[in-house]
Amino acid sequence: MSAPTRHRRPVRAVLQCRLSSSRLPAKVLLPLAGLPIAVLAAKRAMRDGQDVMLATSVEASDDLLVSEATRHGVPVCRGPLDNVLARFLIATEDLPDDALCVRLTGDNTFPDADFIGTLVDLLEANGLHYMAHGGNRTQLPYGMAAEVFDVGTLREAAAATTDPFDLEHVTPWIRKRHAPRRMPPFPGLDRTWGHLRATVDTFDDYQRVAAVFEGLTDPIDTPWQVLVERLQALPDAPTFHLRRQAGDPAGMVLGTVQLGLAYGRANAVGLPPEHAAHTIVRRAIDHGVEDIDTARAYGQSEARLGRILSRGLASQARILTKLDPLADVTSDWPAAAVAARVRESVQASLLALGLKRLPVLMLHRAAHLDMADGMVMETLEALCRDGQIGTLGVSVQTPAELKQVLDDGRIGHVQLPCNLLDWRWRDLVPALLVRPDLCVHVRSAYLQGLLTPADPRHWPVIEGVDPAALVTTLSELAKRLGRRDCRDLCLAYLRGLSWIDGIVVGVETEPQLMDNLELFRRDALSASEIAEVDTALPHVPEALLDPSGWPRT
Repeated sequence: MSAPTRHRRPVRAVLQCRLSSSRLPAKVLLPLAGLPIAVLAAKRAMRDGQDVMLATSVEASDDLLVSEATRHGVPVCRGPLDNVLARFLIATEDLPDDALCVRLTGDNTFPDADFIGTLVDLLEANGLHYMAHGGNRTQLPYGMAAEVFDVGTLREAAAATTDPFDLEHVTPWIRKRHAPRRMPPFPGLDRTWGHLRATVDTFDDYQRVAAVFEGLTDPIDTPWQVLVERLQALPDAPTFHLRRQAGDPAGMVLGTVQLGLAYGRANAVGLPPEHAAHTIVRRAIDHGVEDIDTARAYGQSEARLGRILSRGLASQARILTKLDPLADVTSDWPAAAVAARVRESVQASLLALGLKRLPVLMLHRAAHLDMADGMVMETLEALCRDGQIGTLGVSVQTPAELKQVLDDGRIGHVQLPCNLLDWRWRDLVPALLVRPDLCVHVRSAYLQGLLTPADPRHWPVIEGVDPAALVTTLSELAKRLGRRDCRDLCLAYLRGLSWIDGIVVGVETEPQLMDNLELFRRDALSASEIAEVDTALPHVPEALLDPSGWPRT
């Protein structure tokens, strides 16, 4: 098969795919614009005479994929299922070392021959052995991606590495040695599309991409830029993505107690219906929220999340849950009974969430660290060794509990209540800063909605607290510091504290979610602005900072 004359050396695009996808099995055979997804992806790449090879496995499970590709005139090669690098060697075995290989995937239908040509031109113009664009949430949508490298470098990688990760993902060894420190910018873009998602990993993705291709006269010849513009024009398309890098201010963690219970002193909505909960979670993930917080004690929250994540979203978010509060466990329980109760809670979370492993499991109370002579923690550590739990954490209430956690090397995650009125944690900041291995999330940023500001009549009656005066002070501070409102001030304050990694924010409606997401796009307060807030606000009684002790209304 001849290569296009646009380039001075042969170029072959290798499109890897298989039917045994874990998230959406056989997705590459789903129909899209009248063709199987993998066939459409191959034919868009083959346009203008581009040399393309579909590389799949020798497993019987991929026989149907080979049959469909062959029926539609797409060249196919087959190799090991897990050693994808070996498949690329087979796909390029007839090419010289100086030929170029373009790596594509069968679930991404947006790249076309023009996109491939642009990347190859960019590699050659910069004298590189490796070039990639897309998939990194910068200029191009996630899934609008390709990698280019010379065949000799591919062969060098195959001879040098036996690491299963390198073999499965093809290019890690090449990237480590040949990727430039900074990729040359993709030419001709006058906008950023990194907030969009063009791949097909989930059923929701499939529906989105199907809507993009719907009604196209020629889905093979339609330029990739037109597809992206149609993707952006979809009614539910995100307009931004909260992409975080090392050193950025704390990011948003979606709190889901409101999705399982009618929670919060200022909650005027109640428990949202199932479809609204699904929309909230999906929209949060679409906009870049990576952490979702829940607990066994949050009513329907875990079960609802499990149903939502079962649509393929589980791979796009990290779930943090909490052990059952164990309120019924008394001091006379035998150790074996306590261990069984702990295992029961973990299994219930795994089942409800539809997960094989809990990425983060927190103790609901710090008292569980020592409960039953340490049996709770001993049982959880065993579950970690079994692979059912990733990181152990603790939800703390007081500085004394945090100090206990800081001295416990088994704990890798902590969650605590904090807001701009909460002075209790300041003395422990130095100890937090010397535990970079400890991930810190804070909750109660709005103090159950009181700092939004809510009507002062919602505030609990606590001696020494003047709700009207506090609301006035917060509003004046927000205006003086150029913040949109008090909610903006509350989040910007916490995001300016370097020891905080994430802020748990719960919502009852999609508009509330979108408003909070917008706030996380704004700048954090500077150190001097935080000092100004600390000076202006009164030293409130500790009773105000602990909602569990508020008088019932």
